[in-house]
Amino acid sequence: MDRPGSAPPPTSLRAALERHIHALRLTPEYRRRLELAVVVGRLAERGEAEVRLALDLLARIDAYASGAS
Repeated sequence: MDRPGSAPPPTSLRAALERHIHALRLTPEYRRRLELAVVVGRLAERGEAEVRLALDLLARIDAYASGAS
């Protein structure tokens, strides 16, 4: 029985998503992606020129990594 003011029990989909997200957060790859996102976010806070620079650099790195020139 639910208590007044308590959150409803999670649905199976909600519980599955929570487990999946939690598992992702534990992987080193996920943590590195978060670190990269934080660094890019900090750079973007400096201004539009830095945003353009970051986008250009990341696009070049992506092209290099995928074998395109």
